[in-house]
Amino acid sequence: MRRREWSTVAGAVLAAVVLGATAHQLSWSAPSEPERAAPAEVLGAVLDAELPADGLAAVERRARAAVLAVEVDACGSRRRASATLVEGLGGTARVITNVHVVQGAASVQLSDETRGQRRGSAEVDGRWPGRDLAELDADRAAELASRALPVGEDPRVGDRVVVVGHPGGRATAEAGVVRSIEPRSTGGVTSPAVVVAVPASGGHSGGAVVDAQGRLVAIVAARDPRTGEAVAHPVSALGAARVAVPASCGPGD
Repeated sequence: MRRREWSTVAGAVLAAVVLGATAHQLSWSAPSEPERAAPAEVLGAVLDAELPADGLAAVERRARAAVLAVEVDACGSRRRASATLVEGLGGTARVITNVHVVQGAASVQLSDETRGQRRGSAEVDGRWPGRDLAELDADRAAELASRALPVGEDPRVGDRVVVVGHPGGRATAEAGVVRSIEPRSTGGVTSPAVVVAVPASGGHSGGAVVDAQGRLVAIVAARDPRTGEAVAHPVSALGAARVAVPASCGPGD
């Protein structure tokens, strides 16, 4: 695959956008109303009880370093979201975002807002059927391997996590708990989804859900239509076979 030269320039603060590129992608629909877990303690209170303040800060710093800002020109518009660095084989970094972020992309640019640097360009490398997950082939991705997150086990209800992304064009990390694991439908396929008690907003798409040990457990993909909370795909899905991302601007399967 052709590689582009990277350049390092001062990064501009990216403007906020909604989670989905089109209205049908703003949130997943639940095929039936599942039994929801009892309301869990909200946001950072419980996580702080399990981790000392310096431990929580270390998890957040590590996670923020692994989540890049994404700017995509596609279908006559510009989309701004996130992409997460995940440990790959042979000391490489895999770059994961959402299909709705990159579908129909004419260009994909990555930047590191925490360091004010443009990280380079990327090409769409594939997607996972039935999940709003896509992989990017980024220029010089090996140089980012030291910042990639290790993969953890699928989260469970009540687990303490940190959600990282670029809502409103700024890097954020917010602690919360896994409120429920529910079947959600995307592209006509139903699969388990993780609902986290952290509000999701524009720019969170493609961001990371990280456990208390700093391991990646899910990728943010949508906002719950009932609660506004983050909905994410477990990263165990990344072991499945990939297919091409549709080049069209319409919904894929």
